[in-house]
Amino acid sequence: MNRRSRKTSRHTQEVLGLFFFRKERSKFFNNNLYFQFLRQWKNYIRHREYNQCETLCLNNLQHVNTQFERLRFPTTAIQQKGSPKETTGGDTSNAKINNSYANVNEEVEGSLSNSNTPRGDLFRELRLFRSRVRNLYAVLLHDHLQRHADALQQYQLCVQDDPQNASAHYNWAILYKNYFQQAEVHYRKAIELKPKHAAYYNNYGLLLEQQLHNYNEARKNFAAALELDANNGRAHPT
Repeated sequence: MNRRSRKTSRHTQEVLGLFFFRKERSKFFNNNLYFQFLRQWKNYIRHREYNQCETLCLNNLQHVNTQFERLRFPTTAIQQKGSPKETTGGDTSNAKINNSYANVNEEVEGSLSNSNTPRGDLFRELRLFRSRVRNLYAVLLHDHLQRHADALQQYQLCVQDDPQNASAHYNWAILYKNYFQQAEVHYRKAIELKPKHAAYYNNYGLLLEQQLHNYNEARKNFAAALELDANNGRAHPT
């Protein structure tokens, strides 16, 4: 078990408890697929099994990329199946990861076999799923593995796949907490995309108050947070 961090960071506590269970409905891609991945991710984080968590993320990303290739080149890529090469660790963990992997394959194959499913929609669904995985992978890299450059790369790729991923911009702002102007850009974008989330206003208000000394705007953001959630105003910095 990797014990780089003895306690779960405040940022990860927020991830575990608040804003990743979005009620989005997917027309072609079963949303349960993401929730199954999320449950495994949360379980690894809670048990501080960070190496296994990274393997889970990498394997899902690899498999989604394989499905992209199958869509682009269906006659040559369909033959490529099997367990992910990067999987490491004990048999039980490998079985869990491979099971998640198999579910990705079943979901995509079911959509591919449906002649009424437009190929462009399948590409979109795969990009949205990959964006979510990258977002959580970046949280792991930043909060627990202290690989900030790798986390930054994942956030960049994440918003390329889904520019509307508000939580990725929010997490990106937290990564940039010592680069105030860049952090402000991503807080603003997160609020623009998801204006009903109190935590976004809380932490943006803290940046405005403590680093940028823009007290009037800070008060406005704290007020907006309190209006959305009376128990969630003036959050502590992560």
